[in-house]
Amino acid sequence: MDQPTTRAEIVDQFAYHLPPSPEVGERHGAVRAHCCELALRLTELAPRGVALEEALKKCREAMFWANAAIACDPTGPTVPSEQTDRLG
Repeated sequence: MDQPTTRAEIVDQFAYHLPPSPEVGERHGAVRAHCCELALRLTELAPRGVALEEALKKCREAMFWANAAIACDPTGPTVPSEQTDRLG
């Protein structure tokens, strides 16, 4: 994404944008759910401490960046669903 050059572009980048379709909203929700599932599983596997806190922070970052990718280009996933089904 190009850097904003006008006031309107900067304001637009910081504004809340509703998902353009229910499907996009569902994809945002799926990202949140999967990241939450991973974070919960990590708390079951790893002892409390700095390393676990860092891992949980990275889960939140992954959620943020994945949802940002969807928001910036909501046209669809880059991996066909039949391939992602085999990954899970």
